[in-house]
Amino acid sequence: MSQPYFYETAGGAGSDLPTASFFWESFGTINTIELTPRQWVESNGRCEPVGTSQLCYMRGQDMMLDVVFEMILDTLSVTPPGAQISTAQPERSGAVYPIDLSNTTPEAFRQLLSN
Repeated sequence: MSQPYFYETAGGAGSDLPTASFFWESFGTINTIELTPRQWVESNGRCEPVGTSQLCYMRGQDMMLDVVFEMILDTLSVTPPGAQISTAQPERSGAVYPIDLSNTTPEAFRQLLSN
């Protein structure tokens, strides 16, 4: 996983949610899945909601991409800053790792993901 960051546009508008890349190499090709990608269009590929974020990937990557995507989708939960972490069961099956982003430094976010 890449170092999470909070993007800012040239006009100074910043994201409240982290952006990060999950990646792996397969036969010399780097495959990626993006959390909260900027300026994503439907023709790029599949996107699914993760809380108020989006998890997306570009079409035409490794044949294992759908399996990896579903694993990340089933286990990742992103909570906006200041929101209460819900104990309700998620819509998708699998383990859920709630993340409170009230401390919005990328290093703090990465530490939460590594636990």
